Amino acid sequence: DLRFTTEESLQLASLRGIDEVNTVTAIADRADGWVAGLAAMLASVSAGQQPPAKMLARDSKEMLFDFFAGEVFERLAPPDREFLLRTALLPQMTVTIAEQVCGRDDARQILERLYRNQYFTTRHSENEATYQYHALFREFLLRRLEESATPDALAEIRRRAASVLAAHEQSEPAIDLLLDAADFSATAPQIRDAAEGLIAHGRAAMVLTWLARFPAE
Repeated sequence: DLRFTTEESLQLASLRGIDEVNTVTAIADRADGWVAGLAAMLASVSAGQQPPAKMLARDSKEMLFDFFAGEVFERLAPPDREFLLRTALLPQMTVTIAEQVCGRDDARQILERLYRNQYFTTRHSENEATYQYHALFREFLLRRLEESATPDALAEIRRRAASVLAAHEQSEPAIDLLLDAADFSATAPQIRDAAEGLIAHGRAAMVLTWLARFPAE
């Protein structure tokens, strides 16, 4: 992710009419140089919505989550919110995978809009463009998904995403999702299929981590 130095943070703050060096430096530290997070914090201060002392007293993650909710998520149409919640299960996604997970055919337009509007979405152009949500934005979306869906519905959403990922030979995130869904009968054969290759590449710890999530019998 693009990150600002302290000097660049001060320049950005100055453009917003915030010139107190200690305040800007403290805000930049809380944002860890992340440009979008820094811009959100500075915008809140410059608009008078959040006094600097009060902002710095808050947990920075919770403050950013409030920003995501008010400035991004709640402004979207309900179908687009649902798209974000479901695709947040994917560490990264192509248009095809997003469409299959969500059961809709406009994933390209949504992802491109998020990317071009700098809505915490990156795009990696290879043979097929791959999109990825910023880690904190994804964490926010996953929390929203867990809060809004019933346990049974959430498990089914995770199973569907896992099925799509497995079909695209992305076994590791598929296994993680099945474990999150507590679908151990479906997880076991996938771990068995993946274990040999992982162990051969010195990643036995991953297999052990998965197995440790199975209930004791």
